[in-house]
Amino acid sequence: MLIDEYSSTDSPTSNRIAAHLVISPATVHDVRRLVDIEFHAFEDERINQQLSFRDYKKPEHFERTVSAYTKATDNPNSLILQPKHASRPRSDSKALEPVMSTSRVRLLKVTDTETDEILSFVKTEIKQYSYQELLQPADVDHEGEPQMNRDWFALNERLRRQYVGLAKHCCKFSTSARNIA
Repeated sequence: MLIDEYSSTDSPTSNRIAAHLVISPATVHDVRRLVDIEFHAFEDERINQQLSFRDYKKPEHFERTVSAYTKATDNPNSLILQPKHASRPRSDSKALEPVMSTSRVRLLKVTDTETDEILSFVKTEIKQYSYQELLQPADVDHEGEPQMNRDWFALNERLRRQYVGLAKHCCKFSTSARNIA
């Protein structure tokens, strides 16, 4: 969903639309709608469907994503906020200290308050690796998928591990709902 920030704020149409939209954390009850939005957004993108294992014509792909998003919204750690740290060890540093793995996945939805319909959503993932995770195969948790998918996930994971290493994430976000207007 796009809201044109450069359009005239005096426009009665833009103010009327934005006044009815709110951003808030998604719940387990929203997951099927979020997955439906995602799958239909990419229904004509054949390569994306194959590489991301999200083909809208295959119910097992839909259910796999529902399961992953349900786990993310059900996970109490997904909303834990950690303070910003001034010093972040580089991933290529020789003095890497052991750290505990943390992963926070957050799903935020855009809802029309007049119709109570979810119009759009965003997924954010903040990941901090442990030393043990960096030693695992890059395609871990994708063992049951076709080789092409495993290779694609492994490539992305290797690049992310190389870039992030054991660094702590520096982003913070608010947990409160807010109007878009």
